[in-house]
Amino acid sequence: MKKLSLPLGIVSQAAALLAAAIMWPQGLQAQTAPEPQVLYNPSEDTDGSFLKKWNCEIQDVEHNGTKLIQMTYGTKVEYPTVSFPPPEGPWVLSDYAGVETEVTNTGEHPVLVSLRVDNKKTPDIKGEPYNTESVRLAPGETKTLRVYFGKSFGYKPGYALDPSMVSAIQIFPSKPKEAGTILINKVQAFGAAGDAPGGAN
Repeated sequence: MKKLSLPLGIVSQAAALLAAAIMWPQGLQAQTAPEPQVLYNPSEDTDGSFLKKWNCEIQDVEHNGTKLIQMTYGTKVEYPTVSFPPPEGPWVLSDYAGVETEVTNTGEHPVLVSLRVDNKKTPDIKGEPYNTESVRLAPGETKTLRVYFGKSFGYKPGYALDPSMVSAIQIFPSKPKEAGTILINKVQAFGAAGDAPGGAN
């Protein structure tokens, strides 16, 4: 019987495909998300001096055995805010998908709570250099509030935020109609760079 011989090019392609198949699990492993990077932990901030506030009051509280930040706000301004500035220059978060925190509504009325991640505003930047997402909380409700870099307002394409130059993180109730209180857990970077949102909260 005549021995079948394949062209050298086909043999080379087959070898390349086999090598890729062998290496594929390693490629998947390389995409594994890094451990979350905690940017602010209430349990480690002894006096709250790290935080900045605007038209609100903040204090440490114990909730279910965990130290959290309690933000008390009124209705005089549209966006009473707690801000988390980086302690030493901008945060470098290029390895991550975005920033998240857990918020709880301990007030008596529903409230829309927003998380904003900023780049520093410079004269050459057009528009507002930040990404923002929001969750609506009923009284007593807890949700994870999550911003993906480059996405805003329902995970739609937004400002192309530079995650290596995060200049501030802000949390605020949006246009509250009644006074209230919210609890803020630790703020951290999550996921792996390039991760896509799984859906709105």
